[in-house]
Formats: sequence, C-alpha cells, structure tokens
Amino acid sequence: MSDELLSLNLGQSQNTVKVHPIVPLSILEYTYRNYGQKVMGSLLGIVHSSYIEVTNCYAVPQEKSEKSEDFKLDANYHNLMYNHNTTVYPQESLVGAFVIESANFENDLIHLTNFYSQKDVGFASQPGLSSPIILSIDPKLKSGSFNLKVLSYDKQLDMCKYASILPFKNIPVTVEFSDEKLHEIPQFIQTQSSEQVINTQFLQVGSVKALLTELLSNLSTIQKKIQNIVDGKAESDDNLGKQVKKLLNFVPTISQEDFEKGLSKANQDAILISFVANLAKTQSLITEKLNQISIQ
Repeated sequence: MSDELLSLNLGQSQNTVKVHPIVPLSILEYTYRNYGQKVMGSLLGIVHSSYIEVTNCYAVPQEKSEKSEDFKLDANYHNLMYNHNTTVYPQESLVGAFVIESANFENDLIHLTNFYSQKDVGFASQPGLSSPIILSIDPKLKSGSFNLKVLSYDKQLDMCKYASILPFKNIPVTVEFSDEKLHEIPQFIQTQSSEQVINTQFLQVGSVKALLTELLSNLSTIQKKIQNIVDGKAESDDNLGKQVKKLLNFVPTISQEDFEKGLSKANQDAILISFVANLAKTQSLITEKLNQISIQ
C-alpha cells in the first residue's frame, strides 16, 4: 500500500469559506520574502451561520527538526500577534492556519491541525467551526493557478487514517470583495498621481506581441543595411555605426542564469516590468533612429 496519504472530497459541507483578497496576497508576500523556506501561519476571521469569513493572517516562524521533516511553531510569537490583533480587531477570532503546498503537505496538515486545535493558542470550537481550517496555496502555479483550497479535520473520518487516507474534508472556498469595497477600487486608482499609477496596458499579450514584431522588423532593417555595407553593396556610414553602437549599449543585457534567478526572487514582478519597459524604450529609440537614417 502506498505511503502517500489522501484526503477525501465530500463535496459541499455545512459551511463555505470566503477569503478576503488581502489574505492570499499577504501569503504570497510572505512566500516571496522567504523564498525557499516553508511558510505557514495563522488565519483570523469571523464565523457566520452559513460561512466562514477569513479576513486576516500573519506568518508564524517555525523551528525545523534536523532529523526529520517535523517542525515546531513558535507559540509565543503566535500568542503575541494574536493578542495584539484581538486588541485592534476584537471581532476577529482564530479560525485556522495557512500553508504553502510542498512535498510534505500531508504532514503539514496534521501538524497544523494539532497545533491550532489547542486552547492555549486561542482556538475555540463553535457552531460552524468544530476544528481549525487549513488554507493552502500554490505560489509556484504548478497547475496554472494558485490552487487555493481549504481543508478541515473531520472526526467522523478518523478511522480512514488506517487506510492511508487523511481524515480531512474539502470545504468550498471563494475569494471575495464586498460590493462596497469593489466599487471603491477604480476611484482609488483614479485618485493616484500619474507617477504612482502604472499603466499595464502594454503588458497585455497582444500589445507585447505587436511590440516585439515591430522591434524585430526594425532590427531586420538595420541588419540588412549593415550586411550591404559589409558586402560592399553600400558605402560605409560612420554616423550609422555610431548610432548602432549607442543602441547596442542602450539595450539592457542580462544573462540567462541571472534572469532565472531574478524571477525566482521576491522582486520578480519588478524585474519583469522593468525588462518590458526597457524593451519598449529600446523599440521606441530604434524607431526614432531609423527615421533619422536614410536607408538605401
């Protein structure tokens, strides 16, 4: 029998989980800031009669065992953060934990459930929340999405662990904005200064494709002109050579290794935007220079 544990999907459960967008965004930020490390922490929210609302989260440090994949969460840090949060947001209670997907995901589920089920960490069973929920996210987009899912320990399935099946049930989860807050987003963006707002229109696939097509066309024109000079079919042009040299010096250069390393760090989005922006500047400059060059 395989040692891999499975979880049961029992379809719709009594409750659903509604997650505020700030929660997965915060988890991703924690992950990028601690790249290569296991990231997990506490989920805070409000338990309603028909759904659980997850409104906040914070990462909790853990101490990993040198001999196994086991880990120990810093209970003192968690309690400190939780007490501070209840002072500011008394309506929020501890509803569970979050974790990023990893090779030891099943082991993480068990440890997190055991830790967050304790009264000492602030968890209190209540109608609609008999055990802490565990929210998982895949920051590496292995399936083309963040694969957001919520699992919860079900005591009725406890005997399943002897059949190598995790006694956890899947709970439907959605990421939701309230209509009121959703309508505020465009107004917030419009009130920002032009220096703060980033126009992402040029990042659309169609725009990037058109940009690259035009750039390749311009580079082909320059290549033909230079080749004609090399073959003796056209007279040499010192001015053209200087302009081409300036263009080559202007184009941002980065090795494949550095590029891949940069993408794997927390600043991958900034690097991508900077790269495309420089590409756009290069294309614009090439077009401008071509207009100044008389090509025969």
